[in-house]
Amino acid sequence: MAHNDMEAYCFALSKLKEAMEEPQQETVAFINSMHLQLKELTRTHSKSTAEHSTSTTSSGERID
Repeated sequence: MAHNDMEAYCFALSKLKEAMEEPQQETVAFINSMHLQLKELTRTHSKSTAEHSTSTTSSGERID
């Protein structure tokens, strides 16, 4: 009888562990996704800023 109780207890603990880890994994995936998107936005923004600054004067006139 004690063996069955221990087995049920271990099973319950493993299910609890899974239930606790799933939201954490989803959170980490979300944060990683946001990080990549922010990196891409920053890279895109710095590219367009660099291109803009080389093709215009400080007063905004286009340099040809």
